Amino acid sequence: MNKQLGTMNTMLQRKPFSTLILGVLFGLLFLVSSTDSYAVNYAGRLNRYSYFSFTTPFVSIAPAYGGSGTYLLNGDDGQTTMPLPFDFNYDSSKFTAGSLLYVCDNGFAAFNSNSATQYGTGYLGSSSYPSELFVAQGDLYVNTGIYYQTTGAIGFRVLTIEWSDTRAFSGNGKVTNFQLKLYEGTNVFEYLYRDYSFTLAGPTMSFGV
Repeated sequence: MNKQLGTMNTMLQRKPFSTLILGVLFGLLFLVSSTDSYAVNYAGRLNRYSYFSFTTPFVSIAPAYGGSGTYLLNGDDGQTTMPLPFDFNYDSSKFTAGSLLYVCDNGFAAFNSNSATQYGTGYLGSSSYPSELFVAQGDLYVNTGIYYQTTGAIGFRVLTIEWSDTRAFSGNGKVTNFQLKLYEGTNVFEYLYRDYSFTLAGPTMSFGV
């Protein structure tokens, strides 16, 4: 892991249930070591996905950082919707193009409307809150905004959603950026983080599916 890149990223892909999860456990331990003062929850459906960690330069889509993403929302405890630009299979369910994706400023996106704007614990892996993507879920405040952008040719498109200049609601005021990427055709999704290691100081955080 090259810390100079300033990123700590994960990629998940659907796999047969029989696949060994040793790599998942290693990845979780690595993530815990990279979140400093945050308490971290891991649960959900990781045993049904292949898990990879990787490094890559973080390329922001936020206009404040030179990107050309489209604004969705900012602030505290807010949620909005956007249509999926292509079909995507998640956790054995197919979500067709045009279906609503629910995006919350508390660090997650969901394929259903049950997600509301929760930021406490106990949601990760809960059957009451299915089809959610916890990129960095917690009690957060988005200073600049959440942006999205779709790139690539039809059949190979990538949807990127970025939480830009995001901080803990009651933390120390430090901010970071992170992204969710959905890949058309392969149904791979990625979590990307601008900072390899950072301290926001605040509530319990959840990362997972």
